[in-house]
Amino acid sequence: MQGLPLAVIPFVTPWLFAAGAACVSIPIVIHLLNRRRFRQRPWAAMQFLMAAWRRNVRRLKLQRLLLLLLRCLALLLLAAAIAQFIPGSAGLQALMGNSSRLTIIVWNNAYPMGYLPHGGESPFAKSRRLLKQWSQGLSGGEWVALISAARGTPTLLAKPVPASSAVTQIIAGQKVTQGGLNIPVALARAASLAAKWHHRVGSVRVWFLTDDTASDFGCSAGSDPLMQAPQAVTQIRRAVRAILHAGATFRVFDLGRPHAANLAITHLRLAGPEALIGHNIHLRMTLLNAGSQPQPPIRIGFTIDGVSAGTQSVGTLSPQKSMTISTLLSNPIQTPGLHSIVAHIQPDALPIDDTRRHLFDVASAIPVLLVDGRPGDPAEGVLSSTAWLQAALAPAARGNQYAPHVIEMPQLLEENLSHFSVVVLSDVAPPGARGIKRLEAFVRRGGTLLVYPGRQFDAAAWSHLPGSLLPARFGVAIASPAGKPATLDLQRTINAITEPFILAQREGIHTGIFHITIRKHIPLFPAPHSVTWLRLTGGDPLLVAGNFGRGKVALWGTSCDTQWTDMPAQPSFLPLVYELFQSLLPARGADRNLVVGRRLSLAVRGRAFSSLRGPDRTVLELRQRLVPRGEGRRIRLVSRPIQGVGIYRSADGLPFAAANVSASRDSNVAHVGPKMAAVCYKIPLRDIDFQPGSLAARVTSQAGMGGTAGWSLLFMALAMLIGEALAARAFSRYHLAPADKGAAA
Repeated sequence: MQGLPLAVIPFVTPWLFAAGAACVSIPIVIHLLNRRRFRQRPWAAMQFLMAAWRRNVRRLKLQRLLLLLLRCLALLLLAAAIAQFIPGSAGLQALMGNSSRLTIIVWNNAYPMGYLPHGGESPFAKSRRLLKQWSQGLSGGEWVALISAARGTPTLLAKPVPASSAVTQIIAGQKVTQGGLNIPVALARAASLAAKWHHRVGSVRVWFLTDDTASDFGCSAGSDPLMQAPQAVTQIRRAVRAILHAGATFRVFDLGRPHAANLAITHLRLAGPEALIGHNIHLRMTLLNAGSQPQPPIRIGFTIDGVSAGTQSVGTLSPQKSMTISTLLSNPIQTPGLHSIVAHIQPDALPIDDTRRHLFDVASAIPVLLVDGRPGDPAEGVLSSTAWLQAALAPAARGNQYAPHVIEMPQLLEENLSHFSVVVLSDVAPPGARGIKRLEAFVRRGGTLLVYPGRQFDAAAWSHLPGSLLPARFGVAIASPAGKPATLDLQRTINAITEPFILAQREGIHTGIFHITIRKHIPLFPAPHSVTWLRLTGGDPLLVAGNFGRGKVALWGTSCDTQWTDMPAQPSFLPLVYELFQSLLPARGADRNLVVGRRLSLAVRGRAFSSLRGPDRTVLELRQRLVPRGEGRRIRLVSRPIQGVGIYRSADGLPFAAANVSASRDSNVAHVGPKMAAVCYKIPLRDIDFQPGSLAARVTSQAGMGGTAGWSLLFMALAMLIGEALAARAFSRYHLAPADKGAAA
């Protein structure tokens, strides 16, 4: 019934009105029963009385119908009063004295509101105290709705309810969440609720209790949000306009601290795609100083699977700056599978973002499938098209980072691609429809595909493959003029792959990448959303990459061997291949590292779980779905939005997922000030209350007795009953007719 329009069901409790309306039939039934016909017997004396009654029958019928109408109308008004009739127009509201008011509280309960300096009160604790005091002073006619502004948390009171002690208890029982803030979504919910209820009540107001930090508007302290984060400000302004357009008023209660400071770990990840057995663990992490003072040298501690893995100290961090550092932990892991690493710094006023967790997968090597379209002949000293790449990936007899496996093109349809992280196609013909589907499924679920041309490469056939798997189209092969081979233009393609070579060259280290020559190449025509990583001196793209599903596809414009280029013979070939693979390969286990408010959605093979054990003995329920994906069907585990940070473990105690706060977006607790906040919301400065002592100071006295028209209808029903009693008494009074003078004589 909540979804029906007001014109159809204009009652708070429609079922009560339906029950009361059914009671209207009682006087009607009594009226009909009184009209039962009895057996008539002629009686001489009654003939004169009946003749007099027939002269007054019309008047008596009108009196009875009037009494019946008054009784029915009194019961109907009583039913409408009990069901709390809501006037649907301003005229009815004024006529019935509707002085109700709906207050929609948008409550910032995200984790930055828990900022607790030494000897102080957190903004959330203060907001809860103010709301509790305000709700205790509410009287009849007040309606309240509570909307959570934290990301991924349920709405506290999605449907407005009358003010009562139960509302006060709900407010008093709330705690700050561990989720991040999402202002536009919360304000949009308030706008939708205001639009639905502005005809049902006399007035609607929206209150936003927040701390107005720099992260709320997506900027850093002291900067202009309109310049640094225009999209975030635009979304907030659009939601505020929707609230005002719905006929509601909007006010912000700013509970932030002007001199708040916070040091947080905003990112923690592996430097490479995955960790390997027996290798040191290379980490990258980012620190944020969200304060106005520089932070002294910071000491970072690490633990792997709960065991201490050393510490690292970093230098001074300037205010409102972040720092990305690399760490090499000399604690090789000797067992494959999932492992957890935790980085932590000294706790401060917001300790929840001083610890960061990361779950990673450890393997013996990264499996690579090399599909060779031109096998070599060792007897004649002819190398295959993938020989150089195979040597670069596995240069030693053991302990290599990559484990290449070479097959020929006909074997591709029989190989289980789920066992590999990378598939390389070198000088092969376009795969058929079945092969394309298998490659698409492989890349979509997180695999990496590399395509190299060669002498047997049919560029036209590759360019006309169905689907959008390839990030570029192939042109017609171009041979460089004799004695003038093409070279790489690194100055036009500075990125994560080429930057290490450029820096090394500036330091006088010869890498050979500037001396690579390309004798023949196939021009590439990139798709709109692809990225060009390498170009030739003439401007033609040589290496183009693009995303497809959760994986990536990269196309080369030259061969993988020395048929068209001397790249494999240069000293830069091996590090270039490694940098390329590091950039293309997705981090294994990345879908197991989440932020609070997100859902766990993970495809697994073999045994699935129905629940996970989280921090503080919490339980995360999992739903299982069987989905087709590539070769065979997989079980996908889906959870509700995660509410707590920590490591989530399976029933056997092994780590399964890790959850952190969204520190990169929400850890900047620096206060922006009421003036800047008013600009961001695009509201007058008077509509922002900074550090209010009470919310009731803004409440005007209520006129009238009730929120809906209940009291007015109750008085009208009582008036109808009194009128019916008086009319019944008047109609039942008989007057003796004066005696006929002639008869008396």
